[in-house]
Amino acid sequence: MNRNRTSRWQHGQWRRRRAAILIIGALFATSACLLCAMAVDVGHLAVSRGELQRSADATALASAAVMLDVGDLNDQPDPATVAAHARTVAADFALLNPCRGVPLTVDRNENNSPDGDLVLGRYNSETGEFNPNSTRYNAAHILVRRDQHRNGPVPLIFGGLLGMRAVNLHREAAAFIENDIRGFHIPEDSLETSKLLPFSLQIDLWLDRASEALDQFTHDRGNQSVSSGPDGIFEISLFPSRLAPGNFGTVNLGSSANSADTLRRQILHGPNASDFSYFPDNTIQLNDNGVLMLNGNTGVTASMLDELEQIIGEPRIVPLHATVSGQGNDAWFEVVAFVGITVMDLQLTGALHNRYIQIQPTYTCDIT
Repeated sequence: MNRNRTSRWQHGQWRRRRAAILIIGALFATSACLLCAMAVDVGHLAVSRGELQRSADATALASAAVMLDVGDLNDQPDPATVAAHARTVAADFALLNPCRGVPLTVDRNENNSPDGDLVLGRYNSETGEFNPNSTRYNAAHILVRRDQHRNGPVPLIFGGLLGMRAVNLHREAAAFIENDIRGFHIPEDSLETSKLLPFSLQIDLWLDRASEALDQFTHDRGNQSVSSGPDGIFEISLFPSRLAPGNFGTVNLGSSANSADTLRRQILHGPNASDFSYFPDNTIQLNDNGVLMLNGNTGVTASMLDELEQIIGEPRIVPLHATVSGQGNDAWFEVVAFVGITVMDLQLTGALHNRYIQIQPTYTCDIT
């Protein structure tokens, strides 16, 4: 065998193999660079989506949070003011939550078109339906976008290598605030307590005083029979007169044999799971006809003074009743609604006609 010939053949074959390896290596390197570029842009878009979602969530929550209308406390809601405030807050919070450093703007959608970026309306938590045509606002739906129409598309870092320089993104969020409270629930093994107070107020008195307070706030704050606060919020007495013989509006939120000690505990800390166990499914709520019958108690005593003084200024909840029948411990209150209040002042000693618990409407948040 000719050694030189064999060496030349082997040398030529190695050169061809080396050229092939270089080509394959170049292809792999290019592919790896493109994959890395894609990974960077995918991560960039993921962060962008997260920031857009954060902005949408914050905007929706902030918009819904300001929908509590002070006018509702006086039965004189002002939908236009509520809507304007909600839209302004939404716009502010969108700007406070940028996407990739770009401050975000939202379309205020003043006409509240259902197809708009910011849609206000009413959400029914029982049916799961959102009504954009209702002006009893309690919900907001928000679309935050970065596209050619608003805030500009999100630019890609290496997308130009693949012919894609920017991407349109949008995220949605919705939030609502529950203000049609039908009842309260505490699971039997829970340590939570409710903010319900064991007192009931006549609903006509509540509404009448609300109307009077609004007129009083507008025309003459000097009337001492109804004291109106900011925006016409009123103060009334929790039990201004005897409701039924032997009863001043105190109700049993639990056992019909509630003692003064139980009432004092409920005033200070609220009813607990044990109290709720006396109601079906551990739930104190209006039935399908919008009524809850609560048994009466013999009433307010001076022994509750300390507990009531301790909760002055704290948000609480009281039932509103339409009618009362019976007397004393046999009295029954036809409860038709619940309202948030705060105790302002009280007097539980002296002549009966001089005793009172002065309350003022307020918004109250209860986790039960």
